[in-house]
Amino acid sequence: MRLAIRWAFGDAHRAARSSRSREVARAPCPRPLRNRQDSFNGHPRKCKDCTRPQQLREPNPRAWQRTSAFGQSGLRGTQLANGPAVASLEKTSLSLAAVLLALLLLGHGALHALGFVKAFALADVPSLQRPISRSLGLLWGAAGVLLALAAALFLSSRSSWGLVAGFGIVASQVAIFTSFSDARFGTVVNLLLAAPVAVALLAAAPNSLASRFRADAALVRRADARPPLLTETDIGDLPEQVQVYLRFVGAIGQPRVLDFRADFRGTIKSKPGGAWMKFEARQLSAFPQNTRLFLLQSSLFGLPFTAYHRYQSAHATMQVKAAELFSVIDATGPEMDQSETVTLLNDLCVLAPAALVGQNITWQTLGPRRVRATFSHGRQRVSAELEFDARGALINFQSQDRYLSVDGKTFAAYRWSTPLSNYRSFGRHQLAARGDASWAMPDGELVYGKFELLDIEYNVATP
Repeated sequence: MRLAIRWAFGDAHRAARSSRSREVARAPCPRPLRNRQDSFNGHPRKCKDCTRPQQLREPNPRAWQRTSAFGQSGLRGTQLANGPAVASLEKTSLSLAAVLLALLLLGHGALHALGFVKAFALADVPSLQRPISRSLGLLWGAAGVLLALAAALFLSSRSSWGLVAGFGIVASQVAIFTSFSDARFGTVVNLLLAAPVAVALLAAAPNSLASRFRADAALVRRADARPPLLTETDIGDLPEQVQVYLRFVGAIGQPRVLDFRADFRGTIKSKPGGAWMKFEARQLSAFPQNTRLFLLQSSLFGLPFTAYHRYQSAHATMQVKAAELFSVIDATGPEMDQSETVTLLNDLCVLAPAALVGQNITWQTLGPRRVRATFSHGRQRVSAELEFDARGALINFQSQDRYLSVDGKTFAAYRWSTPLSNYRSFGRHQLAARGDASWAMPDGELVYGKFELLDIEYNVATP
């Protein structure tokens, strides 16, 4: 169960159609057909082993415009410059916390109908003994409508739900004060609702990290034309093992990657020895300008945290806020620039292998299954060792050029690695669905992050 405080971020609850739109984008099951009844348009109707979709269809390029944003107060309908909106964080089901919050809003709103019924003498309401004027009855009704509307907006992932719920709570409390002896327990419900509503409003504020992410994403420019297909000729100058990897992930014959949008979930530690925190994250990256925007939302002991990594023009910043009010980390400088350049190289290798072609990367073969990549961007020059398995899959990425910082002020260089596993289909590509992030500390390996790739979409900013 997701942490209840995630209500405030408004878990991006997805309708069933969003789930279906993701499934059809996955590669079809290669299981051979047994008979005509076992197929649908030439593809397996259902595979009990891998549960892949029944037929391969191109994802609707506009489908994600109908889905909601990262968090109720996150990226909602953000337009790329001269291009479509950034895709949303899709989920297949409602969290228990979200259901409880929606039911609380709906139930609380429905109870306010009693005040309206009492005021207009539509029925006998024994629970309300004090008389209620018609003007106050309208207030009771308005509070109920606002709370019910807030629940509907919340379930449809509209960032405005917090504002509507706020007005509903105020109207509700005013109405309760006029009949406090009869309706005093409604104050308790309003107090329960006030916490997630307040945090949702803070997260939607213009100066919030989620809003900055949204604003930066809006500045990512779309390509002028669709990218060409990646061919065997294009990868001819790469080391043999990298060529095998690009074939393994299915990049050959697919459009070159100019940008991607990815969604993650997992657990992370803020510092060595710290508590594990569940998180969900959204990333938008664009090439060849090498922009990387990464927004992470989590909570610790009920207190929500938001972290925003921004890398543009070879310069990086990292900001962390508690409840979108208190700055915890505000890191910048040459160490951050170098560290995030390593992260960008990692993204290229792990999430967008097709974008390796054309980058300013020098390759060196170290062994049958190991290569070194030296990446130059702006004033930054970083390197990493890539390790592959017998299939050709990338299983580890290691670099000595990334810095560890707990407070954003002091930095220490340790070997950074991201072991990868669980390759599966994402559209027409095979990518690692799971990966760890770890530091080689003097007293042993420190795993500080466990990531699961939920969804990735390439070239979202192309026409």
